[in-house]
Amino acid sequence: MAAGRSARQRYRRHPKPPYSYLALIALVIRAAPGRRLKLAQIIQAISSLFPFFGGGYQGWKDSVRHNLSSNPCFAKVLKDPAKPKAKGNYWTVDPFWPPKNIQGTPPPSLSPYSF
Repeated sequence: MAAGRSARQRYRRHPKPPYSYLALIALVIRAAPGRRLKLAQIIQAISSLFPFFGGGYQGWKDSVRHNLSSNPCFAKVLKDPAKPKAKGNYWTVDPFWPPKNIQGTPPPSLSPYSF
């Protein structure tokens, strides 16, 4: 081993995409046939489009799950309405949600001085 080198392999990471998770998820869902995808399909599509997500780090998948369940712009489409708690449901983008928010642009803030 050369002096000053650690035993760990050094590698270059791909740059992180300049988009929020919300924007990435909306991008892949809107590009899908039928404009709906299952969670595994969303994760696969994001990692296929952006090499940054193809490495060993897996925490970003939790961020995708969190964004799907906590943002009102995403709607769950039940695979079987008789089993609402079942896994494997589809996710879609709510067509009535303001497009600016989906693209990652924050909504304008309302200030008492803006009237």
